[in-house]
Amino acid sequence: MAGIGFELQRALRGGSLAKVLTVAITGIVIVAGPWLISIVGISILTGTASFVLREGQSLFIGAIVYGYAFSILLFGGLHYIFTRYVSDLIYKGQFHRTTAALVLMSIVTLALSLAIGTPFALALRSPAVSHLGLFRLAMVVFFVAINLLWIEMLLVTILKGFLAIIGGYLAGMLASVGATIYLGRSFGVGGAFLGFSLGQLLVALILFVVMMRWNHPTPALRELRPLLAYARRYRALMLSGWLYSAGLWIDKIVFWFGRGEPLHGSFIHLYDSYDQAAYLANLSVIPVLVFFTVFTETTFFAGLRRLLLKLRTGTYSRIAEEKYAFLRITRKIVLRQSFFHALLVVVLLAAIPGTLAKILVIGVLFHMAFLTFFTFLFYIESYGIALRGSLVFFGVNFLVSVASARFNVPPPGLGYLLAGLAACLYAGAGLFRNLGELDRIIFRRN
Repeated sequence: MAGIGFELQRALRGGSLAKVLTVAITGIVIVAGPWLISIVGISILTGTASFVLREGQSLFIGAIVYGYAFSILLFGGLHYIFTRYVSDLIYKGQFHRTTAALVLMSIVTLALSLAIGTPFALALRSPAVSHLGLFRLAMVVFFVAINLLWIEMLLVTILKGFLAIIGGYLAGMLASVGATIYLGRSFGVGGAFLGFSLGQLLVALILFVVMMRWNHPTPALRELRPLLAYARRYRALMLSGWLYSAGLWIDKIVFWFGRGEPLHGSFIHLYDSYDQAAYLANLSVIPVLVFFTVFTETTFFAGLRRLLLKLRTGTYSRIAEEKYAFLRITRKIVLRQSFFHALLVVVLLAAIPGTLAKILVIGVLFHMAFLTFFTFLFYIESYGIALRGSLVFFGVNFLVSVASARFNVPPPGLGYLLAGLAACLYAGAGLFRNLGELDRIIFRRN
């Protein structure tokens, strides 16, 4: 993501309001595109066309939430391996193979999505839905669409065609809303959900076509063996992705089934008080992720690149000087981002009601600090520390959330907060320890 961060920085030069807005909107779409389009689409529908959801609005929203949750849970590790693989191809200038890898991963993702999503959808029962077959079909289409979107968003930013990216999402959102209203009038919530899902699929198709036009792929199946080799070589990276993704959702899942109620007689459970508080708390994630992409990550990458160049050509004293300068820069940018996030937290704590929401807002602060360290550990290939940090994040969140759901001690939300804090401390300590020995670590590897 550092590459897209540098491009956004270039767009900021000149300082005009139009450039600032372009960077802000593009950054938001890049870091939260699939999630954002669903939120905006649902908000428009519930605000202006809720009549098409009267048959089961909560089930409609619940199916979307479950789609995102299990998409991230099941595919998170594959995303990390795929990103590592295509990053190396891009570094080597093998762009045709990069597109071929996208085709291969899209085929694998499509097959896995159908294999997982179809039985899940067929198991749904709800007497409240008049066109249950359409609703089941929509669940599968939606699951396929968002899984493809995650894969495509990992690569489409290479194009640096910001207006094309934003245009694709706007087209999909408008199609989602329009198709939801059109099909919902005749087929109830089943038709509404299918219309919404087709809009998401349109975004995936637009981005896929854009990538195909960018570079014609080589035969996709040729990438299967090297991609599997990467999965074996970087097992710790893949496991880190799965554990981190599971840690993001495990507290919600625990409260869904520990305290939540089934929606319209289905197996879909939600726990409204926790879900709404988590939604409010996570609003602070988007601006902080944009800040990370545009400023924090680019500065870290530039400092790391300078150090690596010194390792190749500099004397020992110059290497040591650059290493300690890199350490100072890293501390500075982490503190700067944390200060920016803390200001947002103060505003949110004053603005939002409820103890639970406030606990989760503070939890997001620690979570984002952990995510920053987690990402930097990948840059220096400290995959073991990243894996153990993600295990801490998942384990603490799971154990404390189970206790909260069952005994209400500690209070709900504290599992997420403590998980972020513990993982942040562990990953941060490991990162700065390895940065202090980075020259020796690199020489030992080579």
